[in-house]
Amino acid sequence: MKKIALITLLAVLPCVSSAARYAGPYKLNKQSANVSVAREQPIMKSSIRSANSGVYMGLHADVSFLNWKNKYKQDGTDAGNESFKMKNAIGVGADFGYRFNDKWAAELEFGYIGKYSESEKFPTDKTDYYLSAMYFGVNGLYDIYNGIYAGVGTGAAVVKSGAEHTLFGKDSKTHLSPMGALMLGYKYSINEHMGLDLRYRFSVFNGPKLGFDSVDVDIETGLITNHTISVGMNYKF
Repeated sequence: MKKIALITLLAVLPCVSSAARYAGPYKLNKQSANVSVAREQPIMKSSIRSANSGVYMGLHADVSFLNWKNKYKQDGTDAGNESFKMKNAIGVGADFGYRFNDKWAAELEFGYIGKYSESEKFPTDKTDYYLSAMYFGVNGLYDIYNGIYAGVGTGAAVVKSGAEHTLFGKDSKTHLSPMGALMLGYKYSINEHMGLDLRYRFSVFNGPKLGFDSVDVDIETGLITNHTISVGMNYKF
């Protein structure tokens, strides 16, 4: 009997050892799950970073309010000036950008600010005047909070103005001017690819100088400030 009991004990010990080894399956599974989650976390972060970056393009419609002053000279002496305040123009623009992460983006922007024109009639003569502008530049954008962003831009404006007088004749000039801009806007994501972009843009550039040789009259357009409100759509590739 003692031999039988000893043999039985020896046979049971390996089974007890194996049972003890797998006595806590929940604990082991929990540890395994923690290791799996720890390994997956960097991948998830990487996926988030890549989702917030990439190439995009946008189109926008603009309403601009321009301010400038024309200085008049006759025979080289001052002959007064005329101020133009909050003159509106309708334009369009396009931008091609790259978002580096959820905070920073850079873009190339091209736009047509629009054209302002006016006409004055007198009993014996008539004067027509216009000013138009287009621009191109590079913008840097920073996301402040939840789609609200600020930006700064630099580039050039192509400004054209012209005047025609019944007695003095006509003249037109095109001027290339350095341009600086500040922006404040809001971007709202409609889905994975499409987004709405609302933007206010303040830009500064210079205008051209016109001349009527027949009467030796010059019209010099000085600094132009522009307030633009834009509504556009972005598409992310």
